Amino acid sequence: MNKFLLLGASALVAASAMATSPRMYDNAYCLSISNDGKMTASEISGRVVIYNNETGAETVFDGDEMLPYSIGQGNAFSNNYTIVCNYGNLPGYINGAQWNALPTPYTENINLAQGITSDGTRICGSVGAQSISLEDTDIPMQVPVIWNLNEDGTWSDPVMLPYPAKDYTNRIPQYVTAIAISDDGKTVVGQMMDYSGSVPTLIYYTLNDKNEWQYNNTFQKLANPNNVEIPAYPGEGPAQPSILDFMTITEVAAYEKAVEDWQNEGSWDYSTYPVAEDFATEEEKTKWEAAKAEWQTQFNTWSDKYNNFLDAIDACNSIGLQFNCVNMTSDGKTVLCTAETYESIPDSWYATTLYSPITFNLADGTYTLFERDGGSATSISDDGTVMCYRYGDTQPRQGFVYLPGTTENPLSLFDYYKDRDQETYEWMNNNMVHDTEGVDPDTYEPITLVGYEFTGVPLIAKNGSAVVCAVENAWDYSDEASYYYSYYLPDNSVVGIDDTTSPKDNVRIKAFPGGRILVEGDARALAVYAVDGSEVFAAATNGGSIETGLTNGVYIVSVTTSNGKFTKKVVF
Repeated sequence: MNKFLLLGASALVAASAMATSPRMYDNAYCLSISNDGKMTASEISGRVVIYNNETGAETVFDGDEMLPYSIGQGNAFSNNYTIVCNYGNLPGYINGAQWNALPTPYTENINLAQGITSDGTRICGSVGAQSISLEDTDIPMQVPVIWNLNEDGTWSDPVMLPYPAKDYTNRIPQYVTAIAISDDGKTVVGQMMDYSGSVPTLIYYTLNDKNEWQYNNTFQKLANPNNVEIPAYPGEGPAQPSILDFMTITEVAAYEKAVEDWQNEGSWDYSTYPVAEDFATEEEKTKWEAAKAEWQTQFNTWSDKYNNFLDAIDACNSIGLQFNCVNMTSDGKTVLCTAETYESIPDSWYATTLYSPITFNLADGTYTLFERDGGSATSISDDGTVMCYRYGDTQPRQGFVYLPGTTENPLSLFDYYKDRDQETYEWMNNNMVHDTEGVDPDTYEPITLVGYEFTGVPLIAKNGSAVVCAVENAWDYSDEASYYYSYYLPDNSVVGIDDTTSPKDNVRIKAFPGGRILVEGDARALAVYAVDGSEVFAAATNGGSIETGLTNGVYIVSVTTSNGKFTKKVVF
């Protein structure tokens, strides 16, 4: 269970605040990035590798498809680089070079640790209250939980979070989960899958002043945005009576013996297959016919109710969410998911699925649906930058970026870096652009894509300091031999907490093209200097967005806090 390979003694040691360089990781599919962008984690076929993006050191946990390691699908890293990671059915976490199991009473069922607070003291996830089954259950198969770190360093048993007993159709949901958790551990967000297993909706949980958890199911309204009145679910239809139910034990045994003899003959002539009615008396067949007539009447009544129920469900025009796609800002105020809508294909019975980012404001209960077919969302930074990718049925996947406040016309990942970090942008052009064989989306004929940008599936760090792209090489080109690989792309225009300031200040500044600076934390004043040392801008501030009016370029920013000053280079 603890099989691992540690490569590099400093694999999980926090690195210095120096500028970092882009990297490519071979045989890697990175699905998680730490809040500060310094660590990433890859998962391929049950094998998890944790990368230090500044040193390139790796920590490897070798699982397989039978007993896989799997990374949490929410905010999986804490600030000290503990990462939630499951092993088979067991929820757990990695701290340093050791995998550790979390307590769970349901080891025979599927259990998942998904997200962790920045200080590493609370983990959210779900436990398997029922085994996976197609049969109806009286509770969901998965239920949401949290684990709390005890003072002695052990973890509590899972604490079940409250959840609604019924879905929007007034039936028992298949599962209810907890995937991402806020920095303060007081807001948890997950999904509730409806009874049919086709409409996931957002659910979140908050800790009130009495230290009690409560759930909020406001956004289930997306399952029924038309406010259709849904009739009561009529349940399963009546069972059709069988002639065997009216026959004696001796008659049933004789019929079963005849079937066995037919099978042993091996002729498989179904015209001679035994008929059960031939072994019943006329009185038994009469009773059976009467029971069938009664069943038909009951079935017709049930069928009308069931069809009315299905018609109402269809009329809802539900906006579903992509399975387990849940990302949240550190403050627990904004949640990012992917909405799935459908568009009919002309002259066809089929429809195509359209994927669009969607953000939820937990404070006021509103949501914002991005442009139609705008991409499958992957992550959101704390300033509201949204990363997504577009599906490549005939072309390789490509990453796109919605800048804060925008919901249309996303930037390509290359354009995003072009005016932010010239060194990274140049590296991308030298390493992430390839000629490749593709397929024309209209004719489905083979074509050559010249200078195609392989950006794959991008994830952004919460502080915006780096993006990691996971690429699946399902298209033929000669530059890269690996089927999976990942790119680490630092954004050195973003500056983090300076080592010379008190941690309690938690001051962070971020520069944007056009001269805008975002200030977070206990800042009192800000000054900007040109590279020759001349002051070009100064202002008092207690945080927020500052428009300096400066042209794009390299500058030095000095921030005054309650504990002194610190300076950082920025690039507009």
